Amino acid sequence: MRSHLLWDHGVAWLNEETVAIAGIGDHDHDMVDGARIFDITSTGPASAEWRSDWQWAREIVSFAGPAGRFFSDGKWLYSAAKSGLSRWDPITGARTRHIDQFHPTHHHSGAGELAQLSGGAILRWSTSSLS
Repeated sequence: MRSHLLWDHGVAWLNEETVAIAGIGDHDHDMVDGARIFDITSTGPASAEWRSDWQWAREIVSFAGPAGRFFSDGKWLYSAAKSGLSRWDPITGARTRHIDQFHPTHHHSGAGELAQLSGGAILRWSTSSLS
């Protein structure tokens, strides 16, 4: 059974039924940057380290690349890593856009904006401008 939980990894709801969780692997020491996408409305098998008597969300896809904080606008997965902000297709795993040195820490879903606090200022970026 898993010895500890990974509470400090990125997570974002893509919609009411689908969630993206940062990291591929079961332990910090073997984890690689990436995203695992789960459908919470259907069940899947537990890995060898998980309780087999519980129901687990079915993993739809996993792909390498996304790291850092995760955000979603309901269509895309965004990751804010050391290099900047990337937009990912959560179905294919393709990185579709990248903005160097923009490191948002907050998402305003109503306004469709990602925000970064920098030097006493708020830098905002509209997710619609990434289309």
